Amino acid sequence: MSKLSNIEQSLKTNPKVRLVQKALDGFYSDLNHEFSQTRVVHYVVAPKKGAYTKESLQKFMGELVPKEIGRAYSKKDFSEDDSCLKFGYLYFREEDVEEITDNFTKNKLTEIIIYPFPSKAFAEDVLKKKVAPTSVKKEVLNNYKSFHRLFNSRKSYPPKITNEYEFLSMLSQILFPEGKR
Repeated sequence: MSKLSNIEQSLKTNPKVRLVQKALDGFYSDLNHEFSQTRVVHYVVAPKKGAYTKESLQKFMGELVPKEIGRAYSKKDFSEDDSCLKFGYLYFREEDVEEITDNFTKNKLTEIIIYPFPSKAFAEDVLKKKVAPTSVKKEVLNNYKSFHRLFNSRKSYPPKITNEYEFLSMLSQILFPEGKR
């Protein structure tokens, strides 16, 4: 099996991972080498239970791909400053050389990029371009954490609101988490 297949299989079968989206960026031919192609595959993932700190996201990213697949070609670690959390990613490469004739070879390169985000809701908002894919203000991240905690504590998702009182109760839990009213 190819590295791409192994990575995809590990993401799909990992009980801690929610695969939010797989996107194929297409094939690109190298203008200098008529027989070279590059395929780019992006995976957007999130932990099923949510991860909202630099340390927990870094740990999650380290557990995405088994060691048997090999180390990432490169990676960007999560980092933070006083007001922002900056996201990391894993980047893998898989090269395949196919001999066409004695004189010509065809080079195929597959680039695999895995973007871990704090939660499924956050990842979906990145895909909808509602939040930036590179960093987030910590106060915004705390709002996602409150939403995650609220919706995971309910038996139904999305929540079924049957009257005005339930709506106001849910809204107050979001706006004033943990009794800060």
